[in-house]
Amino acid sequence: MNVLNAEILAVDTDGTLSLVAMAAGGLRLFALLVETEASCDYLQIGGKVQALFKETEVSIARDL
Repeated sequence: MNVLNAEILAVDTDGTLSLVAMAAGGLRLFALLVETEASCDYLQIGGKVQALFKETEVSIARDL
């Protein structure tokens, strides 16, 4: 499992799904969560989080 310390930049919620934009070491990361700001107190802009992921579950894009 890989871990990056990140800061939440934006949270875009639709229904029960949230697209979370994060910054980690000069990288911009995105995660799709089955949570909302109302149900998770840690989904706040500027919040410090750890992004955990498997290397086989990563997509990479340029100029996204």
